Parts: sequence; C-alpha cells; structure tokens
Amino acid sequence: MKKITAFTLTELLVALGIIGAIAAMAIPSAVNSVHNRTMAAQIKSVNQALQTLIYDQMLKHKTKNLLETDFASFDKLFQKTNFDITRICKNDDKNCWKTNSSLTGKVSYKTLNGGAASAGTSAKNGVLLTNGTLLGFETKNKKLDDDAEDLIIAHIIIDVNGNEPPNIVGRDFHSIFITKKGRIIGDTIMNGNNAAKTTSEKITKCKAGSAGYCFDVLVDNGWVMSY
Repeated sequence: MKKITAFTLTELLVALGIIGAIAAMAIPSAVNSVHNRTMAAQIKSVNQALQTLIYDQMLKHKTKNLLETDFASFDKLFQKTNFDITRICKNDDKNCWKTNSSLTGKVSYKTLNGGAASAGTSAKNGVLLTNGTLLGFETKNKKLDDDAEDLIIAHIIIDVNGNEPPNIVGRDFHSIFITKKGRIIGDTIMNGNNAAKTTSEKITKCKAGSAGYCFDVLVDNGWVMSY
C-alpha cells in the first residue's frame, strides 16, 4: 500500500496565520493606494473643468485677459451657469468649511507629516458643488517672475470631499492659482525665484502643508500621488 502524506492541522493553521498576517499588512496599503488614486483623479477633473471654463470664458468675452471675464470676481464666477452649485458659502460658512474659526485661523486640516495645518488661504468665500467638491476663492494681484506680462488674479482652494475625511493637505485638499493669461499654476511658479525647484524639495514643502506644492507634484508626476 502507498503511504498517503498530508498536511497536519497544525501546519494548516500556521499557514493560515501567515496568510492572515500578510493580508493584514497589505490590505491597508492597497486601500490607501486606491483612495489616493481616486483623489488624484478628482483633482485632475477639477483642473480640467477649470481649464475648460477658462477657454470658454475667453471665447465668450472675446478676450485673452481673464480679468475681462467672470474670473474677475467671486460673484461673477460662481454662478450656476458656470458650475453645478449646491450651496454658496460666504464668510466662513461652517456648513461648508471644516473650520474652528476662519480659514486664516485654526482649522481641522492635517498635514501629511501628521501636524495641524492652516487651510493656507484667506479665501473665506466659496461654493459646494453637487459632486461634493468644495471650492474657495479669493482675488489676487501678484506679478510673476516667469512672465512680466502675466499676473495671478485668483487663488482657488480645492477640497474634493468637502467636510468629509481625510481633510489632509496633499490628499483631498489642494491649492491653485489662476493667471490673467489663463494659466493654472501651483506654488512653484507663484513663488518665482524663491520657489522650491526639485521634486524632492516640492514634496518636502507639500508634506509640511503647502497645498500649492502638492498640486505641482501631482502635475509633475502625471496625476499620481507618489508622496
């Protein structure tokens, strides 16, 4: 008779324990990766929607100067003809912004380093879109080092989840600037000659809570959250 060999119950339990331990370590990482890809795709979608609106406004108003379009002010820009709006948020509306005081004070956002983060803007006015994205807006007037004929005219903050978690700068929360010529830029161009230049420098700034550098890294990496 042939001798039949098989695993013992102890061996099976040990194997299942090893598989369970590996799964426990791998699943959270996989879930985070999926969440990061989703949020990166949402930021990309907002960027594309704004770029399309910029082109449409220039065509509608027959100009290459966004100051002559709806981008000149909050009230002109955030109309239902331009966005699918659920709620207009003014003066730090607590039903929109997840804040304790104002966006220039203490807020409930975190940095990627785990610290408390300022929302990084005085954009107290904004809108909540039907898809749950929260946009804040403030007018600006800042010349750019890379183009003497261009200037920043608006600062827009983006929280793709509104008040929903994770509320982390560099994840669901990013910051962009709109220029007179219709460019969408982050902190690198905005800060000009004093800006962080290398990817590692931008990532360091991003992790410390600079939302505009997080946007720059996303663009540089083809909309992949590698930080």
